[in-house]
Amino acid sequence: MTIKSRSPDKVGIQAAGRALALGPPVGLVLAAVVGLASIACGSSGDSDWPEVLTLRTGTYARVVSNELTVGQNRFVFGLLDKDDQPITDAAARVRFFNLDESKSKAVTQAEARQVHTGGTVPEYEWLYDTSVTFPTAGDWGAEFDIERPGQDSEVVRYRFPVHGEPLTFGIGDAVPRTKNLTLNDVGGNLSDRHLTTDPAPDAAMYQMTIAEALGTGKPLVAVFATPGFCLTRTCGPMVDVVKGVRPEFADRVNFIHVEITDLDATNANGEVVYNSFYDEWKLPSEPWTFVVNGDGKVFAKFEGVLLPDELREVLTQLLARGAG
Repeated sequence: MTIKSRSPDKVGIQAAGRALALGPPVGLVLAAVVGLASIACGSSGDSDWPEVLTLRTGTYARVVSNELTVGQNRFVFGLLDKDDQPITDAAARVRFFNLDESKSKAVTQAEARQVHTGGTVPEYEWLYDTSVTFPTAGDWGAEFDIERPGQDSEVVRYRFPVHGEPLTFGIGDAVPRTKNLTLNDVGGNLSDRHLTTDPAPDAAMYQMTIAEALGTGKPLVAVFATPGFCLTRTCGPMVDVVKGVRPEFADRVNFIHVEITDLDATNANGEVVYNSFYDEWKLPSEPWTFVVNGDGKVFAKFEGVLLPDELREVLTQLLARGAG
């Protein structure tokens, strides 16, 4: 099998989580978007909306959702103090502004909840998320109201793009019939790092290609991640979540982990080089998990952060619909 090399995109904001599904929102996304009628104007007028973070000047927010599009989104961010340490005790409200229309009047607002990702570096271990619907593409801004026990409240802002179309495959899109590596391709050697850089791989997730899985007519969970080389430090936790949930649905759903590192090129170059599967699925970041229905179309997708109950709920929804 030929693997095409690709250097990872030099994104300044790394992936950390988003889920979209047909039907009702995923249950664990607890924060509800507040109706427009109850939203006041932004509190800080026409001041700057930074595109580049200035570190060590005070509290700041790191927006970590790479794919924000028209429609419903899971909006994930981290809060860090002036020493770049994660803030884990904040209550946060986010106001969203369509900067192409007004820099002072919010379009919508939402409360955020804290998420423990299980990540391996502090800045990605504790994040915040909320649900937001963007009506139009363009230049948008988020204004974060941050309250911490015993401290004065703070307001910080950040600018980001909202895309008209998904960067990767959208809900309802047919997915590629990928011929990813399986145990057969490496002589049954589960420790072969060309197959997976997961230090504790689940052999059941390397038995078939995505093309073969789609041919069974069963739903599919495909996780694209490189646990051994992850730039966002959430790849291992995401794969672990999928491994943990798999036994509950193993008789009804196929589960596949696709390694996205070109191991030989990475070792030769001294930096992570992605393989052709990263390109084939049009991934803008890593890791990603796609839930695909029995017709081979995307039913839900998660960027970066994935919690066990989120995956369980999506699979339960899908199976209740007859998997198609």
